[in-house]
Amino acid sequence: MPAEIDVGNAARVRADLLSAVNHSKVVIADLGRTSFCDCAGVSALLTAGSYAARTGAELLIVARSRAVLRTFELTGLPLRLAVYATCAEAQRGPPRRGSPVASILSYRRTGAAGSVRRPGQQLAP
Repeated sequence: MPAEIDVGNAARVRADLLSAVNHSKVVIADLGRTSFCDCAGVSALLTAGSYAARTGAELLIVARSRAVLRTFELTGLPLRLAVYATCAEAQRGPPRRGSPVASILSYRRTGAAGSVRRPGQQLAP
């Protein structure tokens, strides 16, 4: 995924994710290099996630940037899509219909992982 996802490239991101979903039952979108994601980017991820659900596939998101995670939190994205801190966590994730992870959209980078709430996990008061 690109370093920034915004109105300028969100349509391309959405198209890339939809294509990946058409070829795999489980797609991991690695936003580990992504430091910015605006509402157009969130919309692209949610659209791809909805399409995946309708077609029997699954879209998992990996994100580390505090700014990206904060945008996800404010928009409620983690309520609709699983968000993980690393690709390894996403691959291990909760049991999924017995389908192996077949496609990873990834540009790996090392860095500090952000704290990500897992689906169904309650926030501390």
